[in-house]
Amino acid sequence: MSALDHVVHTAETPTGKVIVSSIENIIYNIAQCEYDAWYRSCLGAQIEQRLGSDNEQAIVSGLRTLKSVLQAHEFEIFEDRKPLDNLMSTFFPIIERMLALPVITQSPNYISTIIIVSKIFYMTNQVRLYRS
Repeated sequence: MSALDHVVHTAETPTGKVIVSSIENIIYNIAQCEYDAWYRSCLGAQIEQRLGSDNEQAIVSGLRTLKSVLQAHEFEIFEDRKPLDNLMSTFFPIIERMLALPVITQSPNYISTIIIVSKIFYMTNQVRLYRS
């Protein structure tokens, strides 16, 4: 995740987009294969720390990491959906508080951050709405 800290500010350039996308794919693949061990060892605390930070790059890297992890479980249903449900109940209140931080609301990258948050909300709700 710290690799994202160093490149999220380049996500608007073509090369930066490729690098950020590659790192997100790595996180996605790890989350799909080794979610339980990886989450318990460090992931949850690191994401929570980043989202509560006053550093915009850390917040965006935390959001991108969370998006990749959620995406790994996006289409799960029933019991397989538990990791996604647990992440939602943990991180949605944190995201809500984060969206009120001046470092986000006064940032020139505010719209990009809101787009990531919107994708997170969409991914976590689309299957639940479809299934209901």
